[in-house]
Amino acid sequence: MENKLWYKEPAKSWCDALPIGNGSLGGMVEGGAYCEGGTFRDTVYLNTDTLWYGKKRYRENPEAKENVGKIRKLLFEEKFREAAELAFLKMTSVPKYFGTYSTLGKLDMWMSGHSQEIKNYNRSLELDKGIATVEYDADGVHYAKEYFVSKPHEGMVIHIKCDKPVLAMNFHLMRRGMDDDTGSISNCIYMTGECGEGGVRYACMVTARCNGTLLLSADMISCNESSNIDIFVVAATDFYGEDPMDLCQKRLLDLCKCSYEEIKGTHIADYRQLYNRMFFSLEQEQSKIPTNERLRRFNQGIEDLGLVELFFNFGRYLMIAASREGSEPTNLQGLWNKDLSAMWESNYTINMNTEMNYWPVEVCNLSECHQPLFRLIKRAFPNGKRTAQEMYGCDGFMMHHATNVWGDSAPQGSFMPAVIWPMGGAWLVLHLWEHYQFSKDEVFLRHEAYEIMKQAALFFTQYMTEDNEGWLVTGPTLSPENSFYSNGKPENLCMGAEMDNQIVRELFEAVISASEILGNDQEFRAQLRGLLKKIRSPRINRNGAILEWAKDYDEVDIHHRHLSPLFALYPGTQITKEETPELANACNVLLSQRLAPIKEGNKFSEWGKWGWTYAWASCLYARLYMGDKAYESIREQLRCIVHDSMLGGVEGSSVFQIDANFGSIAGIAEMLIQSHTGTIHLLPALPMQWEKGRVCNLRARGGYTVDIIWENSQFKSAKITACVDGICRIKAGRDIVVDTEFAVENEGIEFAVVGGESYIVT
Repeated sequence: MENKLWYKEPAKSWCDALPIGNGSLGGMVEGGAYCEGGTFRDTVYLNTDTLWYGKKRYRENPEAKENVGKIRKLLFEEKFREAAELAFLKMTSVPKYFGTYSTLGKLDMWMSGHSQEIKNYNRSLELDKGIATVEYDADGVHYAKEYFVSKPHEGMVIHIKCDKPVLAMNFHLMRRGMDDDTGSISNCIYMTGECGEGGVRYACMVTARCNGTLLLSADMISCNESSNIDIFVVAATDFYGEDPMDLCQKRLLDLCKCSYEEIKGTHIADYRQLYNRMFFSLEQEQSKIPTNERLRRFNQGIEDLGLVELFFNFGRYLMIAASREGSEPTNLQGLWNKDLSAMWESNYTINMNTEMNYWPVEVCNLSECHQPLFRLIKRAFPNGKRTAQEMYGCDGFMMHHATNVWGDSAPQGSFMPAVIWPMGGAWLVLHLWEHYQFSKDEVFLRHEAYEIMKQAALFFTQYMTEDNEGWLVTGPTLSPENSFYSNGKPENLCMGAEMDNQIVRELFEAVISASEILGNDQEFRAQLRGLLKKIRSPRINRNGAILEWAKDYDEVDIHHRHLSPLFALYPGTQITKEETPELANACNVLLSQRLAPIKEGNKFSEWGKWGWTYAWASCLYARLYMGDKAYESIREQLRCIVHDSMLGGVEGSSVFQIDANFGSIAGIAEMLIQSHTGTIHLLPALPMQWEKGRVCNLRARGGYTVDIIWENSQFKSAKITACVDGICRIKAGRDIVVDTEFAVENEGIEFAVVGGESYIVT
């Protein structure tokens, strides 16, 4: 199995550096650069998950509630421009923006005594250990470096050794900007400051130990005549109320008590209990070609199934490195960001990106990594109830298109094709329901998930209004982040966008099911069933595609990056090939239009192809059982979108967005197993090129763990392990047999299972 990214040269850009992290503390490892005068500079860029500018605040526009009705009236009259102008004035927040996620800074390490000719250079990221490494020879001395961030010890460790006691280096924390202070205290150097007036206070501390001479001077540490050195980096903020300097000192003390080998061993054991939980192989020989060269060859049309394995495993690695219990959830860049003011604030964009980040966690057996998202939802819950009342005069819980570490629920920004969208909270809470479906954890459903789900549904029982045909519609709203033509002018604000209908239907169905399981809220359940009959089902436009808005408008950009009206196909469950074949075909038509070759004068974006668009497409094609098309979406990313580090991006730009990585591994998993219809479908969208392979310990809804083996592009065998008693239904595209009594049903089989028992399918 492919488990290593490696290169013969240092990173040429920040996006090509190697990410390390433990959920809370992250680093990007460049791997060195030669400087004049015989000095070799090694830089690690630093991040900590709660370092956001600003503070918790309420930003609801006080004039919103009294103007919502006026805006709706204008929209029903198709006076879109007037409605948008009024919404911009009366509904956008005061202030319009919350603060940005921010870099912590960087650690620079200057090593002297290096000639310009560095030999035998190798930089790698060992995915099965969670460790980045750099090795090279300089002036007859061999240098080896290891970098990782320990979750058990809550600190970054850099271990440098050479085969002669000639190590001479200085290292220090570079200033972030104008809001920090640096110095030394006891045996460490520190940086501390505040993110804006009254904002988050932070601290970062570094100490070292070596077998040579170690000196502290001002805000720098020097090491001389040593053959090895351990560098410890810790960081903290006062987000949770603790003094960051005190917390850093405690963490450094904990690290310094242990030997390097003890820290490393504990880190690997902790990391592997997540990483080794599942296995995916396309049965290829491990490549001996550097990762960046493999990507170039792939772009030239040379097939490399091992690269697909590597991409999948790298995505799992990133999830473990960026989202652990006790940390904050992954934002637009996961955990890693190099800027004081990040692009798009590196926020939690909940009109697609944040949800995509967490699509793979349950199916890929990383359920614990879901917990940071649940914590953010709980933190946002009281804010979302306030926004529902202050802006719309409704009970219940809601959020708009983006949030921050404080769970802000008011509209964010002034980009009108995104801002006035009331569906973010509803989409987020569906992750609570997903966790229950995979885990069957009724305690979680009853005590943590249900009330939030119910309150999200309650909001829409009051927010939705009847249109002139008697259908219940949302509004003011939009279809993220798309625009349509009305009277020859581009518009975006509307009533009853199709994606809204699909999310509300999915939410109502989930709350009804949860209520039945828990045996409560019978009257509310009945109310939701009645309202569902008044929400319009998906329709098909004149071009044969899913209709995106309430009417069949022409869209401004036929290659738009968002695939919003396809929510019901994935991650939703309302459109399937079996039950709604016409709608499924209309989904394929829309996908084909969006991803069609670009004609002159019409492009995907100001840069090129978005990685997360192709990630979503891979999931959608898998749900359509179009394995070759799903794989083509993955291949397109590997050809021209990902950076040399395999981090997701946008074609032709230096943008990094991690949702492309997570969405892609969700797409690969969806090719191998699907369970959203109540039946476990084995190999539903196996690409033609994947002739042979196996996967172990995937998860399926209903509380199942599944191993699958295939040969000659055909299902061969599987092992199904149940976590609870029940009835298991499976199909595999061919006749199958289970080693227990069974009944044939609808091209598959069903059989009774006992929790803890395994069943072989052949």
